[in-house]
Amino acid sequence: MGLALLFLAHVPAPAGADGDFAAAEAKYRAFRKRPSLYKRTQGRFQLLATKDLRALSILAGDYLKPEKPQDAVRYLIVSMVTNQFASQGEAAPLYAEWRGKCLDPSDAWLWYRALRIETAVTTSEAAATAAADAKLDPFLRAAALRALGSAGATDGPTLALAALKDLPATPLTRELLLEAAADLLAELGTTPLSPECAPLADRVVAALDDPALRRRSRYAIARALAHLFQTHVLGIVSKAWERELAAAKENATSTEAGETASPGRFFGLSASGVRTVYVIDTSDSMLAPLTPDELTRLKKRVTTGDDKKLPPAGSPDDDLPWKTIKNRFDLAREVLKQTLRAAVDTPPPKADATEERLFAVVLFGDLAKTLASTPSLVSLSAGNVKAVASELDKMKPGTPKAGDTVPHPYGVLLGATNLHGGLRLAFRLGTKAAPVRAKGAPPEKEAPEYVDPRGFEGGADTLFVLSDGDPTWDDWATSDSRDPEDHAGDPETGAKLKNSPSLLYPGPFAEEWSTGGRVLLPDVERMNLFRRAEIHCVAIGEASDGLLRGIADIGRGKFRRAGGDAPKPADPPQPPK
Repeated sequence: MGLALLFLAHVPAPAGADGDFAAAEAKYRAFRKRPSLYKRTQGRFQLLATKDLRALSILAGDYLKPEKPQDAVRYLIVSMVTNQFASQGEAAPLYAEWRGKCLDPSDAWLWYRALRIETAVTTSEAAATAAADAKLDPFLRAAALRALGSAGATDGPTLALAALKDLPATPLTRELLLEAAADLLAELGTTPLSPECAPLADRVVAALDDPALRRRSRYAIARALAHLFQTHVLGIVSKAWERELAAAKENATSTEAGETASPGRFFGLSASGVRTVYVIDTSDSMLAPLTPDELTRLKKRVTTGDDKKLPPAGSPDDDLPWKTIKNRFDLAREVLKQTLRAAVDTPPPKADATEERLFAVVLFGDLAKTLASTPSLVSLSAGNVKAVASELDKMKPGTPKAGDTVPHPYGVLLGATNLHGGLRLAFRLGTKAAPVRAKGAPPEKEAPEYVDPRGFEGGADTLFVLSDGDPTWDDWATSDSRDPEDHAGDPETGAKLKNSPSLLYPGPFAEEWSTGGRVLLPDVERMNLFRRAEIHCVAIGEASDGLLRGIADIGRGKFRRAGGDAPKPADPPQPPK
């Protein structure tokens, strides 16, 4: 607790608050010893609810010496603390002292969140110094640049241009800083471009002609430019953006060039990139039958959300085998098969003609796993697509096991809704097979995927996510003693179950959307902080539009609800009597 004691010397107790804080701290200390991550996180939230800066000090100490699972705990602490203490000027020196003791690449999430607050409540000096420090780890420098953009620093473009003045030769460092500068420009730029933004825009566009710049980085920069100019991704060389850049300087209207997108649309959505992971909900609720009204609207391609224009004629939606589509999983399976077949049959954009197109399919229920036919990112070939289709076709609803007290009103697929686990696995996939984890086994300490260089060279650059419900499970389910306020229930259907002295608690990334997505959305932002994958989300059934739209916004992608408006909440199904 050394860091906490150091901080406590700087944090006076608010008048009259000692009693309340002491009670919250005692409860936190008790919860800190619990086996489940859910209960430990709950204790930390209760400590933070005091709004006492001493809570920041204590949790900063936890960050330095986290319990298992260490990485998940550290990222949770950063998200929780910075959410609570986001506007207090008194917190700025504490954040500065905290991050000053944490200089590993994996500390980039702390640096980004802390510097964003320090910039917002004081000045941009600390972030500017970090961004320009050639001796600092490149992930921390890039985090500083991103913090300037996220905090809305008016001098951010000038500071970013200075940070790009003497770029190192190391490819990853160059890419991290250029991409961060492009994102800062996308956050702060306006049309017409201001005198501060125009030189940075020239520099970022010119960077696309750097022969050493890898394709993933080109797409990350091009996506930022598309956001800045409010257009599609037009290409990954400077020439594609010259017209947009000139128009933005003069506040003119550009004649947009053709969209650069990977072939194959998923529920009508297209994406840029060549390494795509499809993250598909296979929880038991995906077996819910489609109503006649839903089927009618789906056949007519009725949608809500972003980019509502209909797909072009001949899109996968046009020839789905509707007679065999009975439930949500059938729909997802058939659309995915048709999307992949269309992608194989369509030549890639000219810009990607020499790049091998790769893909993988991740399924998430209780656990997240890849299809056996795509244990890693594999070539988008007719043979691999045929293997995926065959494997999907063999997936059939199961029946409950003897003695299973959990209701399964539609049958058994893969369990609950571990959306966070699906996303974690998607960001960890590369061209080598992902490790297989046994059900119930907690994740081992893993290399932090968001700063793992291997992910930048061979990981996904595009995600499509489909879900039909709110998260109900994650990767850190653990048995713990039941507190009086806790009641047993099935997370997937909401049906009540018989209480017992101990319960299996999911981790904090499940059942938390109703509280505002306090940790799930920030963790998706962390995972994509440097990867800059484009993320598109599709909702069906009872999925929260707000959650999936939030994930798509993080990936600067699009959100779509298939079949039109979300249905009104219904009473949870009960098991037959």
